[in-house]
This record gives sequence, C-alpha cells and structure tokens, in this order.
Amino acid sequence: MDSKSIRRREFLKRIGYTTGGVIALANSPLSGINFITAAGSDTISSVFYSKNGTPDQNINKLLEIMGGISNFIGKNDIIVLKPNCQWIRQGGTNTSSLKALIDLILSIPGFEGEIIIAENYHRLDSDTAYPNLWTTTDFRFNGPWNINSLIQYYRDNRDQYPAIHDHGSEINISKYMLRDRNQGGRVTTGPSDGDGYVRRTDLVYTAPPGGTEFGQDIGYDSTIMSYPVFTSPHSGITIDIKNGCWKNGQYIDTDYKFIMLSGLNYHSTVAGVTSAVKNHLGLVELPTAFSAGFADFHTIGFPASGGAVGMHVREINRADLFITTAEWSGHQGRDNLNPVQTKIVLASTDPLALDYWASKHILFPLGGERQIYNDPDNMDGPFRKFLDLYAQEVDWGTLNESEMMVQGFDFNNPTISRFDIDRIIKKFRQGEATEQEVLDLIDQFFQQ
Repeated sequence: MDSKSIRRREFLKRIGYTTGGVIALANSPLSGINFITAAGSDTISSVFYSKNGTPDQNINKLLEIMGGISNFIGKNDIIVLKPNCQWIRQGGTNTSSLKALIDLILSIPGFEGEIIIAENYHRLDSDTAYPNLWTTTDFRFNGPWNINSLIQYYRDNRDQYPAIHDHGSEINISKYMLRDRNQGGRVTTGPSDGDGYVRRTDLVYTAPPGGTEFGQDIGYDSTIMSYPVFTSPHSGITIDIKNGCWKNGQYIDTDYKFIMLSGLNYHSTVAGVTSAVKNHLGLVELPTAFSAGFADFHTIGFPASGGAVGMHVREINRADLFITTAEWSGHQGRDNLNPVQTKIVLASTDPLALDYWASKHILFPLGGERQIYNDPDNMDGPFRKFLDLYAQEVDWGTLNESEMMVQGFDFNNPTISRFDIDRIIKKFRQGEATEQEVLDLIDQFFQQ
C-alpha cells in the first residue's frame, strides 16, 4: 500500500470514517451542528464563519459549511427571525444578511412554511429621538432596507419567489412588532388569553454580590422571566415562544424554529460588547419594573443582566441558531460613523462561544480607545462578567477557546476544508459522487 493511500485512510479514520474496499461510512457528521468532532475530543461548541464575500455570498457559504439550510429548517416550519432593531447603522442586524437568509429559506425545495420577523425595540413609534431599524431611512453601514421596506420588497416581488404564497391578506413573510405594556402591549396568561407578554413570577433571577457593579437603573436586584405570545398575520397560528404553536384552542404539531440575528458592536463602559447574548433583551419585556420589588432585564443592572438572560435561555427558550451579521463592526460604538467593514457573518448554536470568539478575533483587534471593553479575556471587564454570569445559569456552552471547534471560509483565500470532504462523502453515499472523486479531494486537501 502506498503512502498516499495510508494517509487517506488515516485521515478518514481521524474524522470519524472508516475505509474498506470502498469507503464504508458511519452516520454522516452533517446530521447535526457539532459535527466533525473526533472521539475523545474536548470540543463543546462549534463556531462557523464566512468572510470577505458579499452579505449574500457570506450567508450562503455559512449555511453551506454548516450542512445546508435544510439541516435546520423543514419545508413546513414556521421560522421566527429575531433581529436587533433598536439601533440603526451597524448597531442593527444587517438587513442584506437578513434578506439573504430569507432568500435561502425560500429556496428550500417545496417550502410551504412561513417566516415571521419579530422583535421588541422598546420604543414608541413617536419617539423620533431614537431611530430604529423598523423604519430608518439612514442605510449607512447596513443594508438598503429597513424591516418594513424589506417585507414590502417581498410583497412587491412575490412573482420571483415560488415559495411565497397568500393566506388572506398577508403573504407568508410577515412581521410582528412586540410591545411592552407601557408602549401599547398587554400582559397575557398564554395563547388562550390572546397576544402579549407572559410574566412568570415563579421564575426569579436575583443578582449575585457584585452583579450591579457596572450600573443599575433602579434599586431592585431581582427580575422575573417574561416571554411573548403572538399570532401570525399570515396563518393565524399563535407562537408561544416557550411552549410552541397554538391554534383553535390547543397546541398543534407544527414546528417553529427560532433564529436570532445580531450585530457586533461596542455598547458602553457599562456593558462592553453587544451581540448574540445581549440580543435577548429585545425578546423580553422592558423597560419598567414589573411590579414593586422587581426590576427588568435592563434595570437590574450589569453584569447581572447576563445572568437573567442565562436563566431565560435555560427556562424559557433556547434559540435554534444564532447568527452574527458583522458586515460592519462598531468597535467604537453601535451607531456612530466610524465602524469598520469587517465583511463576516458567524453562526453557532452556542451564543456564549459565538460572542467570545467574535469579540476576540474581530472586534478587539480593531483597537481604538474602547478596546479594553471589547476584550472577552479581560476578566474584570463588564463584558466578561456579563458572559460569566450567563454561563453560570446554563448547562451548555463554553468560554474556553480550546473547547471550540471553529471552521470558516475566506472568499479572499478559498481553500478546501474538512467540510468540503464531508459534503463530497455525503454525495458519495447518495450516489452523486464516486469513490475516486472523494479520494482526489482528500489529496487536494493535503496538497494545500
């Protein structure tokens, strides 16, 4: 046996495959997110990225190296997309990336589900002092849409998308602006009681000693969990973020997938970086105390807010996927005029690892006078303490880079990766590639 054959076989064994007269494959690693993890590996979380393409190219490549959009979403699913709409420019989720993700979902063969963009930006529409991503016309350092105009784009161009269909007066791409009670919303006990926020007074997070050292808006150090219940304007199905889909007086079997999309920015000396974990504050009810003796997720202070988010993720809802749309990164601020075009999107099922890796390898290297606040290894900084308190509340995820498996693609330096090998092995199993094509690609991988 020549050395090349030995090298191929040893490589396949290391990545979880065995070989015989033909390649004999175990279950494909593409069956889940944390794939390509060898036996005995210390990997806890996976972080994926694509950079230096257009937002459309980056989103498509990102999902490709994660196994394809169908790896996460079924053709009949309801997909709830939660962007960050409180800030404009780089502070908001990049709308070009958001559109690319929607287009990718619509490309799923036979897609008959629906997409809902839902977010609470905690402002009144009349509060013009704080422009927001729902309505802004300032498209600098973001995409050429706000949320409203993006929805209208799909209404106007529905003929270009076979998967777009009507139900009554609304297409299957819609929006739902979540509202706090003091901003036109309401409190509800659940789907049978109508749309609004459910308040779980039995689930209370209390800030630990030192949990409010970086600032507190009011004097209360405990907060309760809350979550939205809202009805699709397209299907009439009610989405209970904690318990699932509801219609006609009962929970139904329809699956819903929850994807959170954030930016990557310096927030303040109080909070440090704002990205995937902090994006949860646009899901819960703010901005006033629920009742005497309780704060909300913001007024409880920092870094305690991170612990509150962790309890929410553990007890209420863990998103199916977190995507960071860092086309522009605000290392000096979330809506100022000097961000850097970093041209990268990242994803993980672990927002902790995602925030750590993105801040360390994208935001922190940009320098600037706020650099120390963008450093996830600054153990005394507000951002690290925010993440630490989050981590204490969940039983999964990591802040240890040695426990992260990171895989990416650079359009400026395209190479063959282990994911490319996985894909061609998958095609081999499906009869769409030959054994020789698999072995040739492995040889090219070694020759890089």
